[in-house]
Amino acid sequence: YRSKIMDKKTNIPGIYKSSENGALLNKDLASLEQYKKRKKQGIILKEMENDVAELKSDIKEIKDLLRSLVK
Repeated sequence: YRSKIMDKKTNIPGIYKSSENGALLNKDLASLEQYKKRKKQGIILKEMENDVAELKSDIKEIKDLLRSLVK
């Protein structure tokens, strides 16, 4: 990390302005970790939703096959 360059604080907590190029930097690592955790949970949830949809489809197919066997 650029230890020699001093970033200027802004009025927003965790946000700094780079003295090198004027870019805004977010140094709030706790928020970053929360974001990553939420994103990972969202991916896991989406995978579970896909699995449930696939299981529903499989069950429907099995029911249809059983119905055709009964006839």
